[in-house]
Amino acid sequence: MIGDGPLFEDVERMIAEQELGQWVFAHGAQPHDKVLSFMRDGDVFLQHSVVASNGDREGSPVAVMEAAAAAVPVVATRHEGISDSVIDGETGFLVDEHDVETMAERIATLANDPDLRLAMGRQAWERADTAFRTEQANQRILETLKAALEKSHQPSGTSIANSPPST
Repeated sequence: MIGDGPLFEDVERMIAEQELGQWVFAHGAQPHDKVLSFMRDGDVFLQHSVVASNGDREGSPVAVMEAAAAAVPVVATRHEGISDSVIDGETGFLVDEHDVETMAERIATLANDPDLRLAMGRQAWERADTAFRTEQANQRILETLKAALEKSHQPSGTSIANSPPST
């Protein structure tokens, strides 16, 4: 596990209590290049995101897209933007929030089937290569902005870029 936060000590305690120390390592916060190295060496990327008790939620975790770009299949929850990055059964598996049994089953499926891991990892990389490239993302943003401007209530022939500054 890589990352830090207010629950880090609880995670370390759970690893010790469940005697998982020979299989689960809590590395804490790591520099980005180290995280990418872990991803490239990994077999499966896990992201079990849930809506917090205060309603807080994350969008599309960048780490999920980075795992795909590293050709690593993802097992994650159907949470916010994750399903935009992971195609269930093709680039990884999606499970419902808090459904740890199904998540464990999906992890076991990938752990026991190296051909499936490789196939999903390859599909994840292909999807990341086509869907998440900066140029393509920028083009989609530009198209969205142009469409928004066309629908705006501005007089014909003006645009935000050409509007005089307000004083």
